[in-house]
Amino acid sequence: QRITSVDDFRSSTKIEGLMEELELLHEEDPSAKGIVFSQFVSMLDLIEHRLKLAGIRAVKLDGRMSFDNRDRFISSFCDDE
Repeated sequence: QRITSVDDFRSSTKIEGLMEELELLHEEDPSAKGIVFSQFVSMLDLIEHRLKLAGIRAVKLDGRMSFDNRDRFISSFCDDE
């Protein structure tokens, strides 16, 4: 189920575990980037929302995107410093 409002968002143990790992990664190398895979778009939506709440920039790709949008987002991910 898609979140329709920030008020509906509830984090999970998995998401908070990811946040801890990203924090450790950032402590080791502030320029490091990470990639998260999920077969569930709704999970990616929740992760993206939690990252934004933490002030972490996220790029999300899913199968609904056009090739041009995917290419642009991948370039943004690769080129962003």
